[in-house]
Amino acid sequence: MHRTIQLEKPLHSLGVAAEMLGSQPRTLILYEELGIARRSVTAINRLRFTLRDILALRAVSRLRGKYGMNLVGARLMIRCIQLLDTHHIPRPAELRGFDLDHVAV
Repeated sequence: MHRTIQLEKPLHSLGVAAEMLGSQPRTLILYEELGIARRSVTAINRLRFTLRDILALRAVSRLRGKYGMNLVGARLMIRCIQLLDTHHIPRPAELRGFDLDHVAV
């Protein structure tokens, strides 16, 4: 059976998303205020993060932790890596381990 990943379906509450990322909920709210993730409102009026949001937050967290980048620097680095990938330019060795296929920032 073939399963598709639903990147845009709002599934994860703030608490669950924070736990998945090993972060504090307040940090995720800050990231959301900066436009890195956008919680969606479900039909029953609950705020949820999508899998795409979780992937973006994880990428930003990894760049901040590994390289000490601030949020703006991490966002720009993700965009630069994606441009390299789009144009089939090899990434520097230090950045090859970042999976950004489904990340939007």
